[in-house]
Amino acid sequence: MNEHESSSALLKAAGLRATQPRLRVLSILEDSTYPLSVADIASMLKRPSVDQVTVYRTLETFVQAGIVQHLELHQGRSYFELATREHHHHLVCRSCGRVEDVEGCEMDSMEKKVVKKSKHFSTVSSHALEFFGDCKTCVQTR
Repeated sequence: MNEHESSSALLKAAGLRATQPRLRVLSILEDSTYPLSVADIASMLKRPSVDQVTVYRTLETFVQAGIVQHLELHQGRSYFELATREHHHHLVCRSCGRVEDVEGCEMDSMEKKVVKKSKHFSTVSSHALEFFGDCKTCVQTR
């Protein structure tokens, strides 16, 4: 099965039509190794171009279908990544907003400790963790 067929199958399984804009946005997210903003995705969609409104609506449809995860990071900036990726955290530049994935998660044992110490909770269903700092490019340009 090629990439186009697997993307079409993913959309079909989510009950969505496999339109060209949806397939193109999904392809960009599948190829990315880090979360992308609407502007990032729109700029990657070369001819024929797709406007940012269409990209945003497509992403929101994907979020509702559980295909894509919406992340609100530093200063309310929105980013999107495939929800099917293995659980991970993010490193975010405070200056330019660059986002980098931090692979792996050592938080499972902490989740158990949090629940054990909690007076009102018996389970933790998920967690999110972002690290904030300055990327090398921003540090060098200061």
